[in-house]
Amino acid sequence: MTTPNVRVVERTARILQAIRADGALNVSEVSRRTGVPYATSYRIVQTLTTEGILAKLEADGRWRLTLG
Repeated sequence: MTTPNVRVVERTARILQAIRADGALNVSEVSRRTGVPYATSYRIVQTLTTEGILAKLEADGRWRLTLG
C-alpha cells in the first residue's frame, strides 16, 4: 500500500510531467491528463506556484514550468 506522502509525490510528478509535455495546461486539463482529482490537482498546482516551480499565464489561466 502506498503511503499518503508517496502518493503526493507520485501525483506531483505526474502533474509536472503533463505540464512539461504540453508546455502549459489549466487545472482541468491537468486533472484529465493525469487522473488526479481536480481539487488535488488545484492544491498541488497552487503549492508548486508558491514554490516558484510553476507560473500562471494571466492571458489564459494556464500554468507553465518556470524551471528549464
